[in-house]
This record gives sequence, C-alpha cells and structure tokens, in this order.
Amino acid sequence: MCIRDRYESYYGSSVKLRYFLRVTINRNYAVKLSKEYDFAVLAPTPEPETGRNIKMEVGIEDCLHIEFEYNKAKYHLKDVVIGQVKFMLVRICLLYTSPSPRDRQKSRMPSSA
Repeated sequence: MCIRDRYESYYGSSVKLRYFLRVTINRNYAVKLSKEYDFAVLAPTPEPETGRNIKMEVGIEDCLHIEFEYNKAKYHLKDVVIGQVKFMLVRICLLYTSPSPRDRQKSRMPSSA
C-alpha cells in the first residue's frame, strides 16, 4: 500500500504530529474492542549536491571580524557539519568563546475569526 502523506511524523517539545491506525472490532456477544497503533511517516529526500564551500563573515566594524567556512552549501539531515571559524580581527577582549547549536520550534494556534 502506497499512501502519500503531506507531512512527516514529528515529536517536538510543544507539537506532536502522529499517524495511527485504529482497529475496532464490533461483537454482538461482548464488548466492542478498539486499539490504536502508531506508525512513523518519513518522506525520502535525495541527498543534496555537494559542490562548493560556503563562507560567511560577521562582525562589528573595526572591532571584531569572524569568518565561518563550511565544506558544503547544503546538508542532508544525516550529515555532519564540518567547518572552520577564523577570527580575522580582534580588538576587544574575549574571555570565552564556544559554539552552541540551538534547536528552535515554533507553533501557532489558528486565529479565531
């Protein structure tokens, strides 16, 4: 059976999108039985082409210039991000630096009009 679902299964901190199969058995001689079975839906995507490096420069004028360089412009969900961080100009005192990946999730409630 091939069913094309629009969205993948998702379990976040504030939103959950799940697909399930509900089986119900109606019997004349006993109580009705009903059970739900969860299953995951994944949309296969082709791996992106890996052609060029990407560079990004950020900073404060005449104080701090940082250059980020990544080995790919596009990443697959299963890829590992490999790159370099270069401090090009530092005219302020930096006590501590560390990369911190962030996971952001947003959900909107439908507006009642």
